Amino acid sequence: MTISLYNYYSSSNIISIYNWAPNEPQWWITGFDAYEYLPDPNKMAYIASIDFSDNEDMFEVINNPDNRMIYGKHLFEKHLIFDKETKTVWFQWYL
Repeated sequence: MTISLYNYYSSSNIISIYNWAPNEPQWWITGFDAYEYLPDPNKMAYIASIDFSDNEDMFEVINNPDNRMIYGKHLFEKHLIFDKETKTVWFQWYL
């Protein structure tokens, strides 16, 4: 898993708050920046990934178009990117 947080003010003004990309496999990650005293969620964007190469069956279940209707087509179209070669799912969260 990886996770990154950015403050997005404009396409030419993006500030990285943190990037966490561990060398060892992780089942849970989170991030924190003690210097970000008054975060504005309207300006924040998360980008994260989960590598399913060791669990391709789970990748296929998540990537199955039939499941998109169960969990919400909008969620998949707006927030998820599937890399079929590496079996990685990329997530993005922003307002």
